Amino acid sequence: MATYRVMAKRCGFCDFAADDETAFAEHLRTVHRWAASGTAPTAVAAAPTAEQLAVPRFCGNCGAPRDAESTKFCRNCGVAFEGAGTAAAWPQASLAFAPKGGFWRRSMAYFVDTIFLVVVGAVVGVVIGSAGEAANMPSRDVELLSQAIGQILGLAYFLYFWTAWGDGQTPGMRLLGLRVIRTDGALMSVGRAFLRYIGLGISILALLIGVIWVAFDRNKQGWHDKIADTYVIRAARG
Repeated sequence: MATYRVMAKRCGFCDFAADDETAFAEHLRTVHRWAASGTAPTAVAAAPTAEQLAVPRFCGNCGAPRDAESTKFCRNCGVAFEGAGTAAAWPQASLAFAPKGGFWRRSMAYFVDTIFLVVVGAVVGVVIGSAGEAANMPSRDVELLSQAIGQILGLAYFLYFWTAWGDGQTPGMRLLGLRVIRTDGALMSVGRAFLRYIGLGISILALLIGVIWVAFDRNKQGWHDKIADTYVIRAARG
């Protein structure tokens, strides 16, 4: 006995298709508001706007798919999606694909920053000590106050220079040709810089293992970089 296969019905407004008449009718009614009488739908799915059609879905340079419309650079080759495939796109390659700063260069930058903070802290300590002596403050209180102000200065130092305000470069990093950025190529916000600062403290307290991790990581990331989702890249000195 011959059997016949029912052809799937395809919606004329979208890519929906179904063999079941009931399911197909329900789709027309609920999605496109097409009445059972066959009257015109009261609302049809809006066609993509010119702006939406202009958004690149694939990299014009390597063909890799775009992660999301908010992604500005191809994560495969680094070329900007806007104008990708044209000569003008090449200078816009994301900074995230720049060479990464190695362990020894980064260590020297931290050493320079530490020396700078020690000098500033010593000057502040002398000033606070003189003021405390003039105000007859107990020496222990003066010492605690000096330490607290020193911690605040250290935090403010890194929050300023790691972010867009300092162009992602502390004085030590600028001297050694380094810059800290997000893994998408953008500069850090203050909140992200604070998260990295906390991560740096954890990396140091863990017997420096989190800092030494830079020497063995594929992307030269320490624990604090992984916590804050950052890279330290090579940059022009000065």
